[in-house]
Amino acid sequence: MLVSSIAENPLSQFVGTERERYADEDNNRFAFSLSQASRYYRFLLIIAERHNAASRELIEITKQVNDFTRNSTGSRLTDEQQEILTKSLLLSTKVQLEIESFYLFAKIFLDKIAHFFHDYFGQANGISLRSHDQLTKNHERLRAAKTLVYPEGFSEMLEFLARQICDYRDKQIQHLQNPRATKGIAWGEKGLTRIAGGYLYPNVRDQPLQSGTLTEMIAKIDVYTEQVMALITTNREKTRFKLKAQSANQN
Repeated sequence: MLVSSIAENPLSQFVGTERERYADEDNNRFAFSLSQASRYYRFLLIIAERHNAASRELIEITKQVNDFTRNSTGSRLTDEQQEILTKSLLLSTKVQLEIESFYLFAKIFLDKIAHFFHDYFGQANGISLRSHDQLTKNHERLRAAKTLVYPEGFSEMLEFLARQICDYRDKQIQHLQNPRATKGIAWGEKGLTRIAGGYLYPNVRDQPLQSGTLTEMIAKIDVYTEQVMALITTNREKTRFKLKAQSANQN
């Protein structure tokens, strides 16, 4: 599995080395095309780091809130306690912001990978790659049309990301229209925060609001990124870009 960090971005490093296998202007075309996805991957790493820092601070300050709440005798909060409570509310909002931002940019990242495949392998008749959802739907047809070899677990990862990232972004963030919904932050023993929510006057039609943890999501995206790079190197000779002569059959 890849190690995600802003300083060590494996997708950017891959673009820098892989582009040298392509001739003439296609050297730049490859780099520009995949770098669109790499840009959003960097955004995700930045968001994940900010989220982790805010989460640690939130969990620590929540312990202080719990302590003085548990020991309260019903008297008014002191100024110090009120300041701690206000800070905990602001941190909770910040963690929610980072989690929802991650999902929004993760969806864009996944779509940019689909756009890259369209650019790299070229149009296939009747096959849309305008989004990750379309890539998930059409990837077997794309495999047959372009005689591609997919890395192990590629199909399963497409489906997982479509469900856990694209669907959550669409249904629970971008297009959530339930005025009874409310969201907060929860965490377990490992201190991994996630969005958790509920509904005023819940009914059986209400959909779960809980997100995944960013630790889990970035790990899955790292695996997918590794699969994308493997797919490119394995199927390099099937690109519509012009290869340098010595690179045509090299992995």
